[in-house]
Amino acid sequence: NTKMKTLIVVVVMLGIAAAMECWNKCSKRNGPCSKCPSSGNYSGKCCRKGNTNGGCNGLDGCSDAHCCDLGECWTACGKRPGPCAACKDSGKACCRKGGANDPIECGFGVVGCNGYHCCVKQATEEQIC
Repeated sequence: NTKMKTLIVVVVMLGIAAAMECWNKCSKRNGPCSKCPSSGNYSGKCCRKGNTNGGCNGLDGCSDAHCCDLGECWTACGKRPGPCAACKDSGKACCRKGGANDPIECGFGVVGCNGYHCCVKQATEEQIC
Protein backbone atom coordinates (compact mmCIF):
# COMPACT_ATOMS: atom_id res chain seq x y z
CA ASN A 1 0.00 0.00 0.00
CA THR A 2 1.55 3.29 -1.15
CA LYS A 3 0.00 5.39 1.62
CA MET A 4 1.40 3.07 4.28
CA LYS A 5 4.91 3.18 2.73
CA THR A 6 4.74 6.98 2.60
CA LEU A 7 3.65 7.13 6.24
CA ILE A 8 6.52 4.87 7.28
CA VAL A 9 9.05 7.03 5.40
CA VAL A 10 7.67 10.20 7.02
CA VAL A 11 7.80 8.67 10.49
CA VAL A 12 11.39 7.49 9.94
CA MET A 13 12.47 10.89 8.63
CA LEU A 14 10.81 12.68 11.56
CA GLY A 15 12.59 10.33 13.91
CA ILE A 16 15.95 11.10 12.30
CA ALA A 17 15.31 14.86 12.47
CA ALA A 18 14.26 14.64 16.12
CA ALA A 19 17.32 12.58 16.97
CA MET A 20 19.59 15.09 15.30
CA GLU A 21 18.12 18.23 16.99
CA CYS A 22 21.11 20.08 18.33
CA TRP A 23 20.29 23.63 19.50
CA ASN A 24 20.29 22.89 23.22
CA LYS A 25 23.00 20.22 23.02
CA CYS A 26 25.29 22.72 21.26
CA SER A 27 24.83 25.48 23.85
CA LYS A 28 22.45 27.40 21.55
CA ARG A 29 25.22 28.11 19.03
CA ASN A 30 25.30 27.76 15.25
CA GLY A 31 28.14 26.05 13.46
CA PRO A 32 30.69 23.42 14.49
CA CYS A 33 29.61 21.39 17.51
CA SER A 34 31.10 18.30 19.11
CA LYS A 35 27.58 16.91 19.65
CA CYS A 36 27.05 16.64 15.87
CA PRO A 37 28.68 13.81 13.91
CA SER A 38 31.53 14.97 11.70
CA SER A 39 32.45 11.84 9.82
CA GLY A 40 31.06 10.18 6.75
CA ASN A 41 28.24 12.34 5.33
CA TYR A 42 27.93 14.65 8.32
CA SER A 43 29.51 18.10 8.54
CA GLY A 44 29.68 18.36 12.35
CA LYS A 45 27.65 21.60 12.31
CA CYS A 46 24.45 22.57 14.12
CA CYS A 47 22.46 24.69 11.64
CA ARG A 48 18.97 25.84 10.70
CA LYS A 49 17.98 26.55 7.09
CA GLY A 50 18.10 30.28 6.42
CA ASN A 51 20.66 30.95 9.17
CA THR A 52 24.10 32.06 8.02
CA ASN A 53 25.85 32.54 11.38
CA GLY A 54 28.70 30.48 12.80
CA GLY A 55 29.70 28.71 9.60
CA CYS A 56 26.21 27.72 8.46
CA ASN A 57 25.53 28.64 4.82
CA GLY A 58 21.76 29.15 5.00
CA LEU A 59 21.14 25.85 3.21
CA ASP A 60 22.39 23.54 5.96
CA GLY A 61 20.24 22.03 8.68
CA CYS A 62 16.48 21.64 9.09
CA SER A 63 13.83 24.16 8.08
CA ASP A 64 11.91 24.14 11.38
CA ALA A 65 14.68 23.66 13.97
CA HIS A 66 18.42 23.54 14.45
CA CYS A 67 19.69 20.08 13.64
CA CYS A 68 22.99 18.42 12.90
CA ASP A 69 23.66 19.07 9.23
CA LEU A 70 23.23 15.91 7.20
CA GLY A 71 25.04 17.45 4.26
CA GLU A 72 22.08 17.68 1.82
CA CYS A 73 23.42 19.25 -1.37
CA TRP A 74 20.88 18.78 -4.19
CA THR A 75 19.54 22.36 -4.21
CA ALA A 76 22.93 23.97 -3.54
CA CYS A 77 24.42 22.01 -6.47
CA GLY A 78 21.80 23.23 -8.94
CA LYS A 79 19.91 19.91 -8.78
CA ARG A 80 22.84 18.15 -10.47
CA PRO A 81 24.73 15.20 -9.01
CA GLY A 82 28.51 14.98 -8.96
CA PRO A 83 31.32 17.39 -8.07
CA CYS A 84 29.99 20.74 -6.88
CA ALA A 85 31.26 23.87 -5.12
CA ALA A 86 28.78 23.21 -2.26
CA CYS A 87 30.73 20.04 -1.49
CA LYS A 88 33.73 22.14 -0.48
CA ASP A 89 36.30 19.49 0.34
CA SER A 90 38.24 18.25 -2.67
CA GLY A 91 37.41 14.71 -3.61
CA LYS A 92 33.76 15.07 -2.58
CA ALA A 93 30.65 14.98 -4.74
CA CYS A 94 26.88 15.39 -4.32
CA CYS A 95 25.52 11.83 -4.55
CA ARG A 96 22.45 9.73 -3.68
CA LYS A 97 22.78 6.02 -2.99
CA GLY A 98 20.83 4.26 -5.72
CA GLY A 99 20.85 7.38 -7.93
CA ALA A 100 20.85 5.65 -11.33
CA ASN A 101 21.62 8.92 -13.13
CA ASP A 102 24.44 9.94 -10.81
CA PRO A 103 27.86 10.21 -12.56
CA ILE A 104 31.00 8.15 -12.15
CA GLU A 105 32.15 10.32 -9.20
CA CYS A 106 29.12 8.89 -7.38
CA GLY A 107 29.84 5.39 -8.61
CA PHE A 108 26.63 5.59 -10.67
CA GLY A 109 24.64 5.45 -7.43
CA VAL A 110 26.99 3.32 -5.32
CA VAL A 111 27.86 6.08 -2.83
CA GLY A 112 25.69 8.76 -1.21
CA CYS A 113 22.88 9.01 1.30
CA ASN A 114 19.72 6.92 1.26
CA GLY A 115 16.83 8.99 -0.05
CA TYR A 116 18.63 12.29 -0.68
CA HIS A 117 21.80 13.75 -2.18
CA CYS A 118 24.62 14.58 0.22
CA CYS A 119 28.30 15.45 0.01
CA VAL A 120 30.39 12.29 0.19
CA LYS A 121 33.85 11.16 -0.80
CA GLN A 122 33.89 10.31 -4.48
CA ALA A 123 33.53 6.62 -5.33
CA THR A 124 36.69 4.59 -5.58
CA GLU A 125 37.46 2.23 -8.42
CA GLU A 126 36.82 -0.71 -6.07
CA GLN A 127 33.35 0.60 -5.18
CA ILE A 128 32.38 1.01 -8.83
CA CYS A 129 33.57 -2.42 -10.01
